[in-house]
Amino acid sequence: MTNWIYGPRCSGKTTRLIELAEKHDAYIVVSSERRRLQLLNTARRMGKDIRNPITLQELPFHMTGNPYLMTHHGVLVDDTADILERIIGARVMYAVANTHEEPCRNADEWFPKLIEFGSDEFPDEALKRANPALR
Repeated sequence: MTNWIYGPRCSGKTTRLIELAEKHDAYIVVSSERRRLQLLNTARRMGKDIRNPITLQELPFHMTGNPYLMTHHGVLVDDTADILERIIGARVMYAVANTHEEPCRNADEWFPKLIEFGSDEFPDEALKRANPALR
């Protein structure tokens, strides 16, 4: 199951990711060498001992060396939108993520649960905006 950390810029998402990387001894996949250095500096300032983050460009080579930790243990992904845009080579306008809930047989049952939110708002804020009864 994939867990998501979401929030606006500078809200502590990457700090939380670094904490989780240390706790679970997991690799963090980042979009660039610059981002790797930023993460390592942040982890050092926090006093956290994490594995060296893996850039997207290094990922294929890393998988051939010792893939067990990544494939069986899992990885953490920093700035998912940046990673997607680098893989695809285009700006991602919208993306979809599954909730891991039991799928329903009638798509109309799901319609009220579909919420769009931008990078500058929390999903729960979007949910309240879409459903006035939750305000």
